[in-house]
Amino acid sequence: MASRWSSPRVDFGASNSGGSVENWTPSLPLPDSTTDSHGGEVLPLLSSELYFDVVLSKTQLSDGYRMGLPDSFSSKLPSYEVPCVFNYRGKSWNIMYKGQCKGRKWFDSGGWKTFADDNCLKIGDACIFEVMDMSKEKIIFRLQILRGNIPSKFHKGQHPDEPIVID
Repeated sequence: MASRWSSPRVDFGASNSGGSVENWTPSLPLPDSTTDSHGGEVLPLLSSELYFDVVLSKTQLSDGYRMGLPDSFSSKLPSYEVPCVFNYRGKSWNIMYKGQCKGRKWFDSGGWKTFADDNCLKIGDACIFEVMDMSKEKIIFRLQILRGNIPSKFHKGQHPDEPIVID
């Protein structure tokens, strides 16, 4: 009998079918750690402090297209309105950062909607926003999009700091 580490048999034990799968292989090749699910390169972060990530929910992708920034990140940005440039895969989008708000800081809805539509963003996708350059006149972000397939029933939080909970 082969060891459990080298056996071609995978036993799922408590599965609903009560059986096992012989010679199982995934139907799709698994991506390596340097590509996203659309074949784009996943880039290492250049900054250890000036970035944030968000898993997109209904709030960011419908109705008002509200892309709020986490408090921990927006505290590092100016407290006034600043033009931004989003760079993704060799293209650029002009978006306003709304830093003058007393509460949550936002990217303007129109610019964010254009970026989201142009890149076919869906609920469950993750975006990484990394500040590449920041001055009083402009903030330049490098964005990465990691495509996700998290079912919408798990997207209960409407606040950027709230996690998606999978029971």
